[in-house]
Amino acid sequence: MRFTWFARSFVLLLTLALLVPGVMLAQNIVTGGISRTVTDPSGAVVPNATLTLNSNSTGETQQTTPGSTGLYNCRFL
Repeated sequence: MRFTWFARSFVLLLTLALLVPGVMLAQNIVTGGISRTVTDPSGAVVPNATLTLNSNSTGETQQTTPGSTGLYNCRFL
């Protein structure tokens, strides 16, 4: 009976040891992000524009330049 308790405890601890790192890696520290396409008033894509994005909550500023499709992605930590 004592061996059964030890075996069950060992399996439980082993399972936790294998699952905890996966849960920790699944956490995401990004608190906000923007993904948009830059267009002019007529709706045409504006490629290679320089954008400056400001986070109101942290005061962080980031600059990005979208490619030829006008698509940009920006993430704030």
